[in-house]
Amino acid sequence: MLSKNLLKHVRSLHQKKFRITHEAFIVEGIKPVQELCRSDFKVNHIFSIEEHMDGFPDVIQVSKADMERMSLMKTPPGVLAVAQMPSRKQKPKIQLPALLLEDLNDPGNLGTLIRTAEWFGRKQLLITSNTADEFNPKCVQASMGSLFRMEIIRLEESDLAHLSEPMIGLDLHGESLYEHTMEPAIYVLGRESTGLSQEIRERCEKMVTIPGQGKTESLNAAMSGGLLLSEIFRKPLT
Repeated sequence: MLSKNLLKHVRSLHQKKFRITHEAFIVEGIKPVQELCRSDFKVNHIFSIEEHMDGFPDVIQVSKADMERMSLMKTPPGVLAVAQMPSRKQKPKIQLPALLLEDLNDPGNLGTLIRTAEWFGRKQLLITSNTADEFNPKCVQASMGSLFRMEIIRLEESDLAHLSEPMIGLDLHGESLYEHTMEPAIYVLGRESTGLSQEIRERCEKMVTIPGQGKTESLNAAMSGGLLLSEIFRKPLT
């Protein structure tokens, strides 16, 4: 049964500060919740309207009105779960070549890149401290379950300062990505509006670019990252 306190708790997870406080986040949709249940993530609660009850363990049936109160979507899919954030006391060793997202602030683009990174065989994705929250509902939704299998490594400024791995920046000017020989390095993608920060630029050993012919100023960040991940997959290190 859905109590008022539990409903209030779920609704609080719409906000980042409460996700951090409770170390929990929301997953919506039949397929994403199925992927969650198959993962190593701890599932705290699963809620469903009557017609989607089958196939989920320990599910709590709720009315359509209550599902609308819990959901962040205009048209709720009818299944919603609350999952526990994984405990990551120590940052794992970085697997090169790696992709680092610097201050990417669109959670939808982040989720898309998490999904794309998994498609191209990556096990990790590096993000800076000012990058969007990977547990933002829009990111969770866009990742389509890949979030539960990918290692998201959030690097604070102090972590960046102590990195020994070489860096290569993705920029509008540089060596063509398609002529570039893939190196055991951290490839850095900046935010759409400003690109790479000056601090990161100074740390990069070289820049690579995605050549094009159109008049648009730049590619969408998710598209740029996808093309880079494709090249990492296509030209593995020897």
